[in-house]
Amino acid sequence: MDLDHVKAVIEKELQSHKGLLSLTLQNHIYGCFIIAEDLSLKSFTLEPNDILVGSKVKFSLKKQFPAIGLRFGFVLDTKLRFTGSREYCELWMEIFRYIAKNCDNAWVDTFEDLIIEVIRTAIEPCDAFFINALDTGSLTQEWVERAIVLLVGEEEEEEEEKSHTGLTEANTEKVVKKPLKSIMKPLAITQRHREEPKDKKNFAYTRRVRISVPKE
Repeated sequence: MDLDHVKAVIEKELQSHKGLLSLTLQNHIYGCFIIAEDLSLKSFTLEPNDILVGSKVKFSLKKQFPAIGLRFGFVLDTKLRFTGSREYCELWMEIFRYIAKNCDNAWVDTFEDLIIEVIRTAIEPCDAFFINALDTGSLTQEWVERAIVLLVGEEEEEEEEKSHTGLTEANTEKVVKKPLKSIMKPLAITQRHREEPKDKKNFAYTRRVRISVPKE
């Protein structure tokens, strides 16, 4: 697969989204990373009609593509359902199929480094949610606050805090993958209700904190 094409498509999508849309896109990309990683580790398989299957997981990548961030991202909120460009959607489907067929871990590592570098350069510092989440798989408190502002608006934030319904936490098992040279931080990969890989010694397990703004 042509990584130059991958870079161009992702970069174009990133540059066309700001604020809440940028958060939505980054959350979706993060979810796609998790799927790509698990496919490369054979923890997930890709069945006919692009059905993602794993232990206690069955997910239609084609039909549920906009919900990838809601299921596998670092922010859980229905407002973050993402409908990208046709080119963006087709690209990720090609990537998933390529990884499922080849299980080329070296290619996945190179692909991850490339996309993270694109995100670092294309996203404005004030919108760098993805990069903030890479260290632990969750947003720091400062970035949680930024996400809430985008999701519920500045005027509603104070009301949400008073009612103590602004945030809920969901602990999910996560693997921290090998350090990425491009950012000198580990990529947080969520393992969802699956059996531990046989080469478990290569992984370090941590806990993942999600943020979710409940419906009114």
